[in-house]
Amino acid sequence: MSCTLKYGRTEIELNLKPSTAADFLERENNADGLPGGRDIIMSALLNTRLRLKDFISVFDSVAIVVSDQTRPTGSDVFLPIIIEEIKAAGGSDIVVILAQGLHRPARAEEIEKIFGGRVPDGVRVVNHDAENDLKQSGGAFFRSEAVDADKLIITGTVTFHPMAGFSGGRKSLLPGIASGDDIRRNHRLYFKDKEHNPACGPGLINNNPVRDDLTRRTRGFENLWALNVVLGDSKEIIFASCGDADEVWQDCVRYVSSNFSIGIGGKYDTVISSAGGYPSDFSFYQSMKVLTNSARACREGGRLIILSECSNGWEIDAEMLKLFSFPLSEITDRLIENFRMDVLGMFMALSIIRKYDVWLYSSLPRAEVELAGMHYLDDKSMIEELILEGRTAIIKNGSSILPISDEQRKELL
Repeated sequence: MSCTLKYGRTEIELNLKPSTAADFLERENNADGLPGGRDIIMSALLNTRLRLKDFISVFDSVAIVVSDQTRPTGSDVFLPIIIEEIKAAGGSDIVVILAQGLHRPARAEEIEKIFGGRVPDGVRVVNHDAENDLKQSGGAFFRSEAVDADKLIITGTVTFHPMAGFSGGRKSLLPGIASGDDIRRNHRLYFKDKEHNPACGPGLINNNPVRDDLTRRTRGFENLWALNVVLGDSKEIIFASCGDADEVWQDCVRYVSSNFSIGIGGKYDTVISSAGGYPSDFSFYQSMKVLTNSARACREGGRLIILSECSNGWEIDAEMLKLFSFPLSEITDRLIENFRMDVLGMFMALSIIRKYDVWLYSSLPRAEVELAGMHYLDDKSMIEELILEGRTAIIKNGSSILPISDEQRKELL
């Protein structure tokens, strides 16, 4: 049996033993026959109960929140359309805020990629700084331009999220454009009694303290409109909803739950999973979801074989890599005292690495992979030798597919 998995900007063909009986955990390619991304956006703008042209009044100052350079969002398609609509409605003083959270500022070439070209005339762009230019709104501090604007538009992609259940929606505000203190306060809720809070995780919404906190503390924004999208395997827009921020997010959550969760009858002994290629496997940090998602399909102590090129390395501070040898309890103490996103990523990874037999096929140095507690793979032909007796699953896009029990999937839908 052979199959092709994405790896970076290339593909890898695996030739498994004839005796290997593997289940492919993948969704149907329902992007076939869909209109292009621009047509999907235009349809959403026309068919919402709260049209953008009715939301914007003449001479309104407008702030638009857009995800930063660390993830694909389809902004190159929808952002120019939104700006055109605002100008047509008479809006003025348009500022686009890049929702950096705690990430570094975007560079000029990255900003052009976000816009799909040159920044339009009359539009100002600011990189969010979590420590400066902040004002209070409701229960937190946010970028001042967002608080001061007559109208605020939030945008983003909805997919499974390892902390908040799903990305998108009000996550554009917190952590997107919130203060560093408010971001850290929210993310610490991932822990309970110095351990991972089981209510936090991909696909979990009800009683999720991270989600509940960000929802509650962003209620201060009243003049709020949203456009959220769902991306397909090739990062193309396959679904969009716009209008009331919470309704829009819920529309996308239902779509993602229906199309990107896979019900499984039981756990597998071996799971082979690709992060889905570039940009999902741009770095180890960026491809964290392939670990958190794929582990859902594997029995504890089973074998996880992960393909993630990580062409940009770990995307974790080099000084922090030494924490891979620390007990999880010590890493938790550090996070509670001085929260860092890269260290949280390490905690999430180690929580899986120490429960499963993890093998990594990547461009990362062998010594660093082994320091992290994973086995180093430099020959794809070895993969077929690593398959344990018993049930095997292959996941072609482990960053976006969430395997869950049939019972859990019924509850999610």
